[in-house]
Amino acid sequence: MCIRDSGKTHRAAAWARMGQRHEPRALLWWQIGEIRARMANREPLSIVRLCSEALNSGPDEQDRIELLRLRASANVKLGQVAEAIGDTATLLRLRQGDHDAQRLLHSLTAQDLQNTLNDQAQYQFEQRVASNPEDCSAQIGLAMALLQNGDEASAMDAFAKASNLDAKQMTPALWLQYADLLGSRGNYDGGLDALQRAELAHPDA
Repeated sequence: MCIRDSGKTHRAAAWARMGQRHEPRALLWWQIGEIRARMANREPLSIVRLCSEALNSGPDEQDRIELLRLRASANVKLGQVAEAIGDTATLLRLRQGDHDAQRLLHSLTAQDLQNTLNDQAQYQFEQRVASNPEDCSAQIGLAMALLQNGDEASAMDAFAKASNLDAKQMTPALWLQYADLLGSRGNYDGGLDALQRAELAHPDA
């Protein structure tokens, strides 16, 4: 009985010493697990913060690569282009020739990043318009974001609202964009009317 107890005591002490030695590693595993859970729940802002904290804790190369990959993906979702490219460049320096790293780089093409930015901009302007439909600058911003995302019908609607709210905030270039949209949809009278309103709003242009 005493021998068994003594063995248990020694094993417990050994596990305690190992736990103390590997506590930072265990904590990092927990952090990475938490980051993956937040990735599944689509929480990119929290992911960036947790990854940054874990990277500052001095992870080994393998964990650093995983954290950089997770943070780069989260930054893409947030539209933080420079940060995403920076993490990807660091990742590729650590893993030259690594197929996963190469695929990540290819996924961060200019078009993908631009689409992310456009989606983010549209969402932000939609929120502004929802909170204040009389915000002319938000309507203009929404129109441009919708146009970049290929939604011309909704862009025309936003331009129309902006022009009725404050014709002077609609620059000559914006009026021309609005007129072109109307004309491209066969509404030539509307396009001409938009150009005439632009002249009235900006007689010196």
